[in-house]
Amino acid sequence: MTPRRRDGLFRALLRLFPSDMRESHGREMEQVLREQHRQRRPGLAASLVFWLGAIYDVLRVAPRQHAEALSQDVRYALRGLRRTPAFAVVALATIALGTGATSAVFAVVNSVLIRPLPYEDAERTALVWAVTPDGTRTWLSPPELDDIRERVSSLDEVAGLTDLRFALTGGGAPEEVNVVGASANLFPMLGTHPVIGRLFQPSDDVENATRVVVLGHGLWARRFGMSPAVLGTTMMLDGRPYTVVGVLPKGFGIVPPSPVFPARVDAWVTLQTHLPTRARDVRFLHAVARVRRDVELGSAREEVATIGPALSRDFSDAYRGRTWNFDLVSMQADVVRSVKPALLILLATVGLVLLIAAANVATLLLVRGESRRREMAIRIAVGASSSRLIRQLLTEGLVLALLGGALGLVLAGLAPAVARSQALAPLPRFADVRIDWHVVAFACLVSCATAVLFTLAPALQRCDGREAMAPVSSRRSVRIGRALAAAEIAFAAMVLVVALMLGRSFARILDASPGFESTQLISARIGLSATYPSREDVNRFFDQSLERLSGMPGVESAAAVSQLPLSGSALGSTFTSGVDASGEPLRIDGDLRGVTTGYFETMGIQLLEGRTITPTDAATTPFVAVIDELMAKRLSPDGRAVGRRIRWIRQPEIEIQVVGIVRPVRHSSLDQDPRPTVYRPHTQYPRWSMYVVARVSGDAARSAQALTSAVHEVDPNQPVSDVATMESLVSRSIAQPGFGAASGFALAALALSLAGVGVYGLLAFAVAQRKREVGIRLAVGASRLQILRLLVTDGARLALIGVAAGAAGAVALGRWISSVVPGAGPMDWAIVLIAAGTVMASAFLASWVPARRASQADPSVVLRADV
Repeated sequence: MTPRRRDGLFRALLRLFPSDMRESHGREMEQVLREQHRQRRPGLAASLVFWLGAIYDVLRVAPRQHAEALSQDVRYALRGLRRTPAFAVVALATIALGTGATSAVFAVVNSVLIRPLPYEDAERTALVWAVTPDGTRTWLSPPELDDIRERVSSLDEVAGLTDLRFALTGGGAPEEVNVVGASANLFPMLGTHPVIGRLFQPSDDVENATRVVVLGHGLWARRFGMSPAVLGTTMMLDGRPYTVVGVLPKGFGIVPPSPVFPARVDAWVTLQTHLPTRARDVRFLHAVARVRRDVELGSAREEVATIGPALSRDFSDAYRGRTWNFDLVSMQADVVRSVKPALLILLATVGLVLLIAAANVATLLLVRGESRRREMAIRIAVGASSSRLIRQLLTEGLVLALLGGALGLVLAGLAPAVARSQALAPLPRFADVRIDWHVVAFACLVSCATAVLFTLAPALQRCDGREAMAPVSSRRSVRIGRALAAAEIAFAAMVLVVALMLGRSFARILDASPGFESTQLISARIGLSATYPSREDVNRFFDQSLERLSGMPGVESAAAVSQLPLSGSALGSTFTSGVDASGEPLRIDGDLRGVTTGYFETMGIQLLEGRTITPTDAATTPFVAVIDELMAKRLSPDGRAVGRRIRWIRQPEIEIQVVGIVRPVRHSSLDQDPRPTVYRPHTQYPRWSMYVVARVSGDAARSAQALTSAVHEVDPNQPVSDVATMESLVSRSIAQPGFGAASGFALAALALSLAGVGVYGLLAFAVAQRKREVGIRLAVGASRLQILRLLVTDGARLALIGVAAGAAGAVALGRWISSVVPGAGPMDWAIVLIAAGTVMASAFLASWVPARRASQADPSVVLRADV
């Protein structure tokens, strides 16, 4: 080996040591290695032993040297923070707010969007929907579920589910429980195992099989005290005996794929024994499927889409000559599709807030660096290199970022409690939000990244001894600080545009009328069991219950409806009336609801024409209906439909006369348009499950007991569930847009505050650097107003630059929001101008304070201090 190559290898080994150690002892260590190499024994084996020994010694010593250098830098950084407590508090608070907000939003995004559903092979789990000819998604009918199983080879398993409500009696107070009828293959498909007992077997899921039930963990704990003795016992559901065969693990559930599916399932029964009908055109089943391992989801979706036209041809009578389709979507993506846009927007927004915080801390470090110029010059004079000083600055930034990140993680710890609050309960998977190792790792990564960001500015300053004390360094710091402040203003303007757009979308939803008066209204659900076998029994029960409830103190009126407004429940159906322009029967799709006498008056639904339901509309009188304005316009272009006759597709032989038209009601949510609706008297269209509504004169929440008492006077064993005020249901329906708007404005307030502090700090520093100039101007006759105008104009110019830069980004961001948030509306310049004006006002206030202080200074004192 040549000496040149040998020395090159020596220097390469020594590069593993810290740079300052190499600079101070590099030549000595290299000389020692040369001497050891010269004294080695001759031969290839001895040379190999030498190099292995040298590498071992370096790898053994170098990490300790790096650790010692890092420890020294960390101790120095901590001492520096203790010497400047004001700087430490402001910087740590800024970092904590930035990383805390970012980590909190990421915790929600991780739990809701990223973390897989708690099922086996969750990425292959999908939902199957039927798609109407007009493109609306709906549920499947039992024959369609069988068709999907038999005709789609890309799917390993397909399971059907239907939501049920049963009255649980015996062994305690009567209680209505949420029950789901499920195919026997559902639990094995999802990889679920029982806590005790067994789950469904194929022999359980057939017609006329013995009725069995699997308990949810919550019902097992609440009703049976988690006793294993519950296995094999009989429990009464809707007056029928069920044998308990097993209990599901705690936390197992199905994320609601639609608004009608219960968020909490108390018990599970087999599907085939609980099918109310097997008609092809009656759809009430959710379908969960498992895609084969060797098939991509997109390919399976294409195959599912091909069976729609084929089924429409094969069963043209059931589909009434129209083409239906079927769609397969990822369950993971579909159940959170409603909140995904808002969460992605918030994640992008909080990223801008984090950048503002980083720029803010960078400005603070620049200002602090000016006070350390003498210190840096002395360290350079005694031998510290530029790389050593930059390493020290990076270490200080990292210490600052990690301490602030730890505080931010504590703040982010509030996210799970907020996500589980009652106001956000309707949002999917929000109850699963938690701080796990992914969030901690993300917080650490964010802290390290921000440390690099906000230490770049001080590191850009020259670190050689000749310029460390020069005035040019201060001017460079001001220029860098001005760029950072302009960036903060730009980011703040973008965040404010996001908040204003989300707020506008929320305001539009709030302005949307539900179609009824929600104040002083209470509601409750009553599901009658098989103990009421006939329609006469059902009508008699509700008539008696409403009569007693209406006589209760504080109750002004009471009525019942089959599906409550804003509940998401609906019975989509088809009606015919006459013929259309082509001579074909006029078909109108809409919602069908059964109501009792006084329903429209109790709900405050405005009557537009004709009359409402009266006691004379009995089962033995001609069939009548009240329709809403949307249905009326479908029946007649001028909306005059009173007297028209319609036929329900389920009973085409019966004519129904329209006797009244009412105002449209939003039955799904405030952000969805109302659908054409037909209301029929419950005497002619009896329903075993109804929502009772009562208008009260006192406290609506306290009147709930009166409602329950009235029902129990008629039947003490009849459970009453879902007791709530209509105002609370309205609040639940706006939970998602309200969450986005509130989060957006909170981040906007934080961004404006951080940007204001950053601009103030930068301008205060810039004014301090110009104190001699200000003193001279005052001494030669400049007025204090002129000085104030000069300094404020400088701040306004900076704000204009930032706002101009932020406007372009805000427009692009606004267009993206318009494309992903329903109801957000188009991006317009009014929002940009409002955001720009607000940010400008904030920047003006931040610049006015130091400018006013400088203009009030005594020139003689300023000039004397500068000598």
